[in-house]
Amino acid sequence: MLFVTAIVRAQSITELGFFSPLISTFDMKYTNNHLVIAQQNLKIFDVTNPANPTQVGTATIPGTIANQLAVKGNYAYCGEGANGVFTIFDIANFNSPTMVGSITIPSSAFITGGELIIHNNNGYMSGVDSLYVIDVTNPAAPVLDTTFQVVNIPFGTASSLSVNGMSLFVLHSLGIAVYDITNPLIPALIHTISFTHPYYSNGLAVDTIGNRLFCPWLNTLQADLGYDAYDITNSGSPVFLFTDSVPFGGGEFGVTDYYNNLLVISKGGGVNMFDVSSNHHFLTSFTGQNVPNSTVSIEFRDSVFYNARRGGFEILRYNGGFPTLLLENKIGEDNGVIYPNPFSTSTTLTFNLEKSETVKINIYDITGRNVNTFFTGTLASGIQQIKIDATGYAKGIYLCELKTSLKLFTQKLIIQ
Repeated sequence: MLFVTAIVRAQSITELGFFSPLISTFDMKYTNNHLVIAQQNLKIFDVTNPANPTQVGTATIPGTIANQLAVKGNYAYCGEGANGVFTIFDIANFNSPTMVGSITIPSSAFITGGELIIHNNNGYMSGVDSLYVIDVTNPAAPVLDTTFQVVNIPFGTASSLSVNGMSLFVLHSLGIAVYDITNPLIPALIHTISFTHPYYSNGLAVDTIGNRLFCPWLNTLQADLGYDAYDITNSGSPVFLFTDSVPFGGGEFGVTDYYNNLLVISKGGGVNMFDVSSNHHFLTSFTGQNVPNSTVSIEFRDSVFYNARRGGFEILRYNGGFPTLLLENKIGEDNGVIYPNPFSTSTTLTFNLEKSETVKINIYDITGRNVNTFFTGTLASGIQQIKIDATGYAKGIYLCELKTSLKLFTQKLIIQ
């Protein structure tokens, strides 16, 4: 079911395990009980046993390093250093990742890092002051389709990215640019969110169920760590909701991630957790001793989350109740995606199964009422596609829930 009773426990964060040292970790992504690490090489760790993470695969990255990493399905995508190479690896066999395709990107795109996300069949990559759109429909032959400037000021940077439906959010030196990507190869600027606090240009997180965007900030004068929350139901006209902060003193600011009304923000190597429900407030923090240097990536999966730092990674657990009753799981990176969405006649749910198993798909209205058990059946392992027909549904917002023995995720459906 979509709704469960929250169990309230002591609110704290503890370490389950760690791996160190790693040399100059730049990015990390989680998929199917594995962590994919981008640094001087591509490394893959099995984290099935959190107390004993084990490296199982590695691959050589062309050039020197990979600043940016995205994972979707059986592929890892790397944006690489000052050499300007975008590379795709097949990671279906975690023990033996294999490079399958690459393309040259202008080298200046990678000098100051940026971020890379894969949405449907396109890669969106920020770097310096620009955004790059890469068609990855054929992993063996990626194509650079679009390049355009996001911010036009001296030393301006475009950094963090988030997607909600057909809206792309790009954090840059002057604000958060909102692009309509209904035409995925030609993003159209529809709004810019002005900063209400002094921002460090790194970190965006999105709540796809509640249509909210979170942007962390560090006040350098008062040395407060906090975030702003926006309602992005209408992405062309975002509405400021609220802000929270804690006076934790100065220090390097890192990255963020969101799950089930919990927002995790790093500051240096430590992590700080906020309840971002209607009763929003600070919850707890954690600073480990076993892994050196600052945080580069956070991957939040249920009560367990992964904090990648320059010198390795920590596997952490949040020991507390979730402030929301709605079960929400990550979708689009390693679980699946619904496209197009919104739609008027039909859409397609695409997802990956690790083994042959029984799949059940439910459609709920926004009150949590099950309006249709859309599909029940046993499917083979691999990429699956299920058509969702709008016939019989009134126009509006629904939730599509997919359940198997290994995964549960939900995503919003908008029928126009």
